[in-house]
Amino acid sequence: MFNLWKKKKSVFPDADWFEETERETDFTPDIWRLERYQFQLMFIYGEMMRQHQMHSMVEEFSVPLAKGFTQGKYSLWKKNLGNVSFPIALDVPFSGAPLEAIKGELYAIQTSQYINLDKFKLNGYHFLRQRVPIVIPYREIGGYEQSTKIQAWMYVGISDYWVEQLDAGYLFSPVRIFKPSKAWTGKYYYFSIMEYE
Repeated sequence: MFNLWKKKKSVFPDADWFEETERETDFTPDIWRLERYQFQLMFIYGEMMRQHQMHSMVEEFSVPLAKGFTQGKYSLWKKNLGNVSFPIALDVPFSGAPLEAIKGELYAIQTSQYINLDKFKLNGYHFLRQRVPIVIPYREIGGYEQSTKIQAWMYVGISDYWVEQLDAGYLFSPVRIFKPSKAWTGKYYYFSIMEYE
């Protein structure tokens, strides 16, 4: 069970404990399902990646596994807030932000930390934590490019919340699209540290 149990000194939970527990899991209604495993895979494409402002949210609670790409395509916007800018993946195309893959990092994150991550991303209100296919590229001996596909959690922006706010320049702008060095990947979005400028 998640760490809320340790906050109480009594042996048996009381009404206050149940109320506090319910509040703590408002953004993580599926905690009972997540807790079947000690770690869950998470694809991170924004401010929680290595060398980014909020990496501490996952750093001590996770094992970094690989870099990868979403198999599905998204438009990737950033909210322009200087050093605290963050990206928003939407499954809606726009003229200035077409649907492309997103490059990011794959982590195995302790299940107990999902409560904090969901609260930070306002899961269910601003973002939706969804299971998505992630493509992990690798190179075999002999030089043949290969890849493998796995399922991982990813925070996808809730279109009904974000679309009407997008203004294409002042508060929001599309994240830069990169052209691949390898033909098999196709174009992709990547929220680099240059996006904070």
